[in-house]
Amino acid sequence: MPLSRRAIKKARNFNIGVSYRVAEKGDKFLDARNVISLQNRLDTRYGMSRYNATSVGDSINSLSFFTKSDDTNYCVAKAGTTIYRVPTTGASTSLKTSLTSTTKHRGITGNDRHFVSMEADGLYSYNGTTFTQLGQAAPTTLTATIAAGGALIDTDVYQAQITFYASTIDFETNAYSSGNVTAAGANLTVALTNIPATAANALIDKVRIYLKNVSNNSAALYIAEINIGTTTYNITAESTSSRVPPTVNGLAPITGKYLAYFNNKLVVAGTTAFPNEVYFSEEYLPDAFDDTDNATVLVIPGQGAVTGIAVGLFNDSALDPFLVIFKRKSTHIYSEIGGQIKFVTISNEVGCASHDSIILRNGAVYFLSDEGWRVVINGIIPENNGKPLTLAGGDLDDIFKTEGYVYEVNRSAISGSFSVYYPTLDQYLTWVTEGTNASFTKTYCYEFDNAAFKPWEFAQAATCATLGENSVGRDLVLFGTSNGFIMKHSIMESKSDVDSSNTETAIDAFAIMTWIPDDGDLDATYNFRELLIRAIASSDALTVKTFLNYNTSLIANYSYSFTDPNSGFILDESILDDGVFNDERTIVTARTDINRVGENLAIGFYQNIAGANIGLIEAQLDFSKNGNRN
Repeated sequence: MPLSRRAIKKARNFNIGVSYRVAEKGDKFLDARNVISLQNRLDTRYGMSRYNATSVGDSINSLSFFTKSDDTNYCVAKAGTTIYRVPTTGASTSLKTSLTSTTKHRGITGNDRHFVSMEADGLYSYNGTTFTQLGQAAPTTLTATIAAGGALIDTDVYQAQITFYASTIDFETNAYSSGNVTAAGANLTVALTNIPATAANALIDKVRIYLKNVSNNSAALYIAEINIGTTTYNITAESTSSRVPPTVNGLAPITGKYLAYFNNKLVVAGTTAFPNEVYFSEEYLPDAFDDTDNATVLVIPGQGAVTGIAVGLFNDSALDPFLVIFKRKSTHIYSEIGGQIKFVTISNEVGCASHDSIILRNGAVYFLSDEGWRVVINGIIPENNGKPLTLAGGDLDDIFKTEGYVYEVNRSAISGSFSVYYPTLDQYLTWVTEGTNASFTKTYCYEFDNAAFKPWEFAQAATCATLGENSVGRDLVLFGTSNGFIMKHSIMESKSDVDSSNTETAIDAFAIMTWIPDDGDLDATYNFRELLIRAIASSDALTVKTFLNYNTSLIANYSYSFTDPNSGFILDESILDDGVFNDERTIVTARTDINRVGENLAIGFYQNIAGANIGLIEAQLDFSKNGNRN
């Protein structure tokens, strides 16, 4: 072929994603599955394996992960009517039973505890040892009488009060009063009986006692602290303390779906009785919710119930947080910066389809809406050409907007979608269902480095997901399955999955480049000649398929091998001998004459071998243009 008539199409890197646009002409993939872009190359995604060796015995409804300040890890799973702590080896430990089988739990960590919402089953906390209800109501029983033997003043009227106290978390309830008693005589005592011996919150270990001199109109002042279980106490003298009992430490809302930690306050939304309201705990006291008329409660405008909450950061500053409250079709922002309370609606069109799709990255809140993935940055939903910004610039819009499309999102199940942010590779993974399929077999991986999506399919469908850690603090993506096992995915995994029987299975990986060439000449054909590929050296072959004329049935297959030329080396030849077997940077070029003629060509790279890696670095197609066919 004369050099002047030779043209080339070269893919110099593969930091691109999938586009489902019709006749995509950019540098995108027409389709792909189970691949990632790493440092300009196209790799097979990392695989997954079992996290827990022993099944919890039921389909896993929900997952959360909790790391204490001593670096102890706790994986928490709800399956059926029980919530468990799930270890990597051995049987799981039941934390609470007799729950509603259909409810999910959601957990966040603060104050070295894991706070758990269980929908209609209530709110709880877990410190790694004790799983118990969140907060505690004030005591409800106490009897006071006047007795001899103390130093109280004759004729004065007294009132005894008691509170519950949890010393390990420094939480004290509101007080309960005995009613007034009148001293009559010298050297008197206020004798207390019927002090509660137990509390519903298992962290309550003390009862605090206060005395109010009603005659002097004094405050109730601290007298003593006794162990829970002690039911009597004698107050023999007036208090010398200035401590008074709390007045705003009421019981938390008894139900809730969604939790956030904002400005040192626990935020609860999605309560059964008031699905439009958002509740705030007292500052630094996640167990205490003001039950007076002065409580901070947001009533969220817009249609439907609250569908999710999250905390973002203005300018990625921890000093300037804002709370995002979503409904299905609206988004709202609450802030307290500089002591100024502000609450605004930032969109009456864009909302969040699922609380479990929300992630936080660099202070921005990312979420799945009914029409695609969106983001709240610095308290606003950014726009592009007058429309809400969507991740990857709308490359995947067809799955939300085209009825009957092969990858169409199952709208009836989109509210059950869930996501994980994997910081090691800066990836946002979202599980969705397609068509009439109710199983979460499809995962869309958004690569922030490349601003691009790539679809994945793991060997097992997921039921829920969360971010966890291994024993040395490396991040893990964890997802539950219907067979009671939790799967783990990370860069520590091999390039293979395991199926439901724990058998290793190959990852079916492929990527198809867009149709080439694109010179605007619709009345010409091309001679497609040599296809050169550079990839990381591997003993596993790469299958290449070519398609002609927008027709995926006009297919031809080729096999490319990338044998490592350094499989043997000369000892002491140079310092480069060190580690030559495991360097994984050896590049091999392979080539084949494809010899096809057509209007255009698409090239697909395929591999389905357990433990194999596509490892594609560069590709070049040589072709020439034929004359006008007329």
